[in-house]
Amino acid sequence: VEKILNEFSIEPSMTIFVGDSEVDRQTALSSGVKFVAYKTKDLPADRFIDDHRALLNFLSNETHSQG
Repeated sequence: VEKILNEFSIEPSMTIFVGDSEVDRQTALSSGVKFVAYKTKDLPADRFIDDHRALLNFLSNETHSQG
């Protein structure tokens, strides 16, 4: 994740990591990006989503709030 952020000059605060495992959460945490848990509420996360529509809504809201 950090390599991608550096390669494309993307700020961690402008990035989310969607995942469903502890490894995904740890990757997001170590990279300083928000973690969105997909179809699991067993992990600490910035947001929980159950389907792709919820992800699109979340992304739309994030884009507008930072706009």
